[in-house]
Amino acid sequence: MKVLRGNRNQCGVCNQYFNSNTPFEIHRVGQHGVNRRCMIEEEMLAAGMSLNADGFWISSKMPDRVKDHHEHNNVKES
Repeated sequence: MKVLRGNRNQCGVCNQYFNSNTPFEIHRVGQHGVNRRCMIEEEMLAAGMSLNADGFWISSKMPDRVKDHHEHNNVKES
């Protein structure tokens, strides 16, 4: 089980882990009360989402130049 701190969360339906609320919300598709569901992994990848080094889904990969800057300054991906 992964440690959930800050905005990190786990979906209660599909059990996937998310680095923040944004990728969690993106992965839920369809109309509430009608056909709401979780995206499968292939759909999340097609939507530009990816898994970070800790195994949490993120909404998009950071460009290398931004990632290098954040790593240098100890900023976590969201």
